[in-house]
Amino acid sequence: MKLNDFRKKNSLTFKGLAKFIGVEGISCQSTVQRWCMGKRIPEKKFMEKIFKVTKGSVAPNDFYEI
Repeated sequence: MKLNDFRKKNSLTFKGLAKFIGVEGISCQSTVQRWCMGKRIPEKKFMEKIFKVTKGSVAPNDFYEI
């Protein structure tokens, strides 16, 4: 499942998703939005967190187009 689909399914805002994943900082909302829109790919440590907090619903492969 794509990260943005997970966000919508769980009725999360970009800010809410950032908090859910554990992304912190001034631009956490923008960072997560870029991941959701496919403009950026999360670093390995965040991919692992995303996989863990989504209970495997969003996997690293979901960030790549095949």
